[in-house]
Amino acid sequence: MAILSNFTNFTINRIIIVSTVALALSVKNSLQIPLKDFLTLTFQQKESLEQFREEVKHKVPHDYMKKDSYLIYWLRDQLFNVSDAKELLTKNLAWREKNKMDTIMEEDWADFDYEYRVNIEGCDKEGKPVFSIPIGDWDIRRAVIAGKGDKLMRYFDKVFEEASTMIRLMQADGQNATQLIVIFDVSSFSLGQHSCPRCLSIYLYLMSTLQAHYPGYVHKLISVNLYP
Repeated sequence: MAILSNFTNFTINRIIIVSTVALALSVKNSLQIPLKDFLTLTFQQKESLEQFREEVKHKVPHDYMKKDSYLIYWLRDQLFNVSDAKELLTKNLAWREKNKMDTIMEEDWADFDYEYRVNIEGCDKEGKPVFSIPIGDWDIRRAVIAGKGDKLMRYFDKVFEEASTMIRLMQADGQNATQLIVIFDVSSFSLGQHSCPRCLSIYLYLMSTLQAHYPGYVHKLISVNLYP
């Protein structure tokens, strides 16, 4: 019976891991495009960009949001459909204002930075920043039980904002950075820490926020240590 119980726990644990990875892979990744090619458009795409810029330039609150390198993320995500890109960006601007995203990095995140760390590993050979997330070490369940689930979801918003800001600063410095590589390390993945229903809602929030508010910023999501 003990062997069967251990086998069952092992199987359930792996199912949860696979489900989490599948959820991650459901994010609509865009093809990695070097910066010089990212800004190189066809004649029709340039027309779409000019139209898009004219329609949103009075809506966006920051100068960096008026630049081609920012606007193209939204257009590429919507296959250069100006109407759809405008709708997505408008929703994002409302979300940013509601959630005070311009000042999110000024909040006190010391405890969360320690408990739910995200590592910056440098860049790959093509200049893409590489982030690693030891998700197996994250005690999501503890945060939920402690009533910090909402704070944890906001922490993810802060992480995404930091990553997008890093890319923007790298571009301003002339570096070839348009997208991230994100590595999920699922070693030490615990059934008790990660399998609660409310924990799953946090994972869903993580992925939906990335897609809705930072489209095209992730080139590839990689899972490592999936199996012992």
